[in-house]
Amino acid sequence: MFVKEKNIKKQKKRKILEKAFELFRENGYMDTKVEDITKALGISKGSFYTYFKTKEELLCELLESMKNSEMERYSKVEIDENPKKTLENFIKERFKSILELLNNVDIGIMNSFTQNTNVGKFHEEMTKFFKSFIKENVLLRYESNREYDMEIISDFIISAINNYLIKKIVCKKEYTFSSKGEFDGIVEDNQKLINEIVKFIDNALK
Repeated sequence: MFVKEKNIKKQKKRKILEKAFELFRENGYMDTKVEDITKALGISKGSFYTYFKTKEELLCELLESMKNSEMERYSKVEIDENPKKTLENFIKERFKSILELLNNVDIGIMNSFTQNTNVGKFHEEMTKFFKSFIKENVLLRYESNREYDMEIISDFIISAINNYLIKKIVCKKEYTFSSKGEFDGIVEDNQKLINEIVKFIDNALK
């Protein structure tokens, strides 16, 4: 009985997190009230506060879950002996990740998220993770690159990739879809773009 009740509580908590994320995406974090979440789920505020003391606590748990999911995702990126191929694999996964993040989300709402301290911390932790991936699996594979400051170069590469892909996706208003196959298809359609980015970085690091 105890195990069954525990599973039910987990399911209820997960539903609250999922609905909150949906509303945050639609309306922004600041404009979404606890009442909006409970009303959308058909539950009482008391039920909400059984699982989360505040809306901010909910956001923190949501971000922690997203961070763990993203880290697991990139841990599966194929590491090739050729750093150029590893970089290509990373950019493809980053492309899909950004597509998923920005799918059906207004860029203005995304910008409002960045003003939150917890989201800022999440962004810093993920950037640190990405930089570590690039340093260990790409930069250190180029012998000539050891004369450069790894911290600066990895930061530049990650910033350049993120900003360019976000700009590319935001400008393409037709990118609205839901299945994983469609995300993969968009990435494949942009293979030439990815090849040019990889070639440029590879030539710079040789």
